[in-house]
Amino acid sequence: MSSRNSNLRKKYNIPKTNIDSENDESKPNNEIACEESPRTITNKYNQLETSELIDTLNKDLQEEKEKCKVLEEGNYDAKKRELLEFSERYSEIIYQHMKVLEETVNELKKMVEKNNTLSTAKVDYEDYISRSDTKNLLETITKLSQLKKDGESFLMSRRTKK
Repeated sequence: MSSRNSNLRKKYNIPKTNIDSENDESKPNNEIACEESPRTITNKYNQLETSELIDTLNKDLQEEKEKCKVLEEGNYDAKKRELLEFSERYSEIIYQHMKVLEETVNELKKMVEKNNTLSTAKVDYEDYISRSDTKNLLETITKLSQLKKDGESFLMSRRTKK
């Protein structure tokens, strides 16, 4: 009993009294009671210490009651069951959706990058053909093609006359 009291005293920072040190823990409780007179026993009772201990214990009890209330309101067992049921029901399809979504997003990114590259190439092409030196070259090619046709026509006309 004395060790229990000393543990409570330590837990709640209750100072040790002289009466506590007089008790020899090696003696059984009934021997201590027989050796002490009623007057020394009444000197061991300290109303203030007892009241403080009761107040401390009541505060702890109230805290534990509030904690219990919060835990019961949390309804964690039911929430766990719901989550397990959801997991069993949908986990396979969720993983499938994840895979398909990941593949689709990756493919979309690649396609957008490719289109951006092609769009840039188109702009570069349009810039190149609008330059004056490129226009001159294209006009020269067109004239060359026309001269080639004229030359072939002339040769054909000469052969047919013979």
